[in-house]
Amino acid sequence: STAKSHTKPKPVFQLSLFQKQAETPCCCSPHHSAAGGSEPTGDISQPGGVQYTPGYMASDTLLIFVLMLSSVRLGKSAETLFNLKCQSAVGIAGQTTNISCSIESQTGPVVIKAVSLTRIRENKPCFTFKPSKNRVTGDSRFKVESLPSLQLHNTSISDEGGYRYYIRTNLGHVDAEFTISVVEIIKIKKSAVKETCL
Repeated sequence: STAKSHTKPKPVFQLSLFQKQAETPCCCSPHHSAAGGSEPTGDISQPGGVQYTPGYMASDTLLIFVLMLSSVRLGKSAETLFNLKCQSAVGIAGQTTNISCSIESQTGPVVIKAVSLTRIRENKPCFTFKPSKNRVTGDSRFKVESLPSLQLHNTSISDEGGYRYYIRTNLGHVDAEFTISVVEIIKIKKSAVKETCL
């Protein structure tokens, strides 16, 4: 009689990205073999019949958790690498007050798209500026010296107080607060005094 050859179907392995056997086996797996590795269970002659032990699933879950934790830490550190700092300014009434500000960034070049200045406890900005359109709204005494620094011309006593400075950039938005103090100079005129000789 002629023997008929039977070809078994090739097993189809359904593997996840991290289901490759690790060099260090999981000692807690119930199917841990004496050779030092976890063995698949199920009928490998059936497509999709290979199932891996819970040891691999636990390793995958732990790895995903570590990746998620790393991404959270990266997000927090990115916030600290991009911030705006402004120094409180002291001006003289009737003169120009310089408001020194700087952007510190380690995430890449910063392109300023818009700025707005609002007095503390007020909702409407007192000054806005869009560099791309060179458009200024609000108090015209505020000028852009060298972004993000500003100037306040013809400073008055009423300008004293706190301000919130908001800047929108290609990397996101940042804001900072500063105060303006104004000193008024009082000029004393000398009056002529006549001396009388007795």
